[in-house]
Amino acid sequence: MNNNPSESSSLEELQNIIDYQRKIYNILIKLKFPETDVHPKKLLKLTSGFGVSNALYEKFSKTMMQIYCNIINNRIDYIIKYKSIAKIQDFVSELKLNLENQFNLKKSELDLQMPIQDYNDLLARFKNSYLKRNYYIHGDFAFNESIDNNTFEEYVIEVMKLQIFTTELLKNAFIAELSNYILNCEEN
Repeated sequence: MNNNPSESSSLEELQNIIDYQRKIYNILIKLKFPETDVHPKKLLKLTSGFGVSNALYEKFSKTMMQIYCNIINNRIDYIIKYKSIAKIQDFVSELKLNLENQFNLKKSELDLQMPIQDYNDLLARFKNSYLKRNYYIHGDFAFNESIDNNTFEEYVIEVMKLQIFTTELLKNAFIAELSNYILNCEEN
C-alpha cells in the first residue's frame, strides 16, 4: 500500500463514515415508532431515515472514488456517475473489487431477517432496498397509507444494517486492491 499521508487520511475517512453509520443506526433502533403517532410524524421519521442513509452511502462512495482517482491519476468526473446505490454493481465492477472473498470472510457477522446467499444477492438486496426507499423519497406514496413499525423496521433499520455491512465489505475489498491499482499505474 502507498504510504501517502493523504491516502491514509482518506482511508480513515472511509472508516469514519462507517462508524458514523453505526451511530445513526443505534439512534434509529432506539427511535420510538408508536402506532399512536400521526401520519405526518411517521412519514417524517421514515423518510429521514432514508435520506440520511442515502447521504452517508454517497459520501462513502465518493470518498472511495476520490482515493481511487488519486491513485490512478484520473479525474473523478469519469466515475462519479457510480456514486448512488442504484449503480453499486457498476461501481464494484469499475473498481474491480473482489467482494466474493470479503463476503465469505464476514458473512457470519450479517444479522438480517432474510438470509443472504452470496455477494451478488447482497448487492441486489441493497439496490432493491434503495429502489423501495425512493418510493417514499420521491413522493410516490398515499397520505392514507399505513406506516407502521414493521415498515420502519424493514425499510430503515434492516437497510442500515445491510448498508453498514456492505460498506465494510467495499472498504475491505478496496484496501485489498490498493496495491494492484498502484502496480497498474506504475506499469502504464
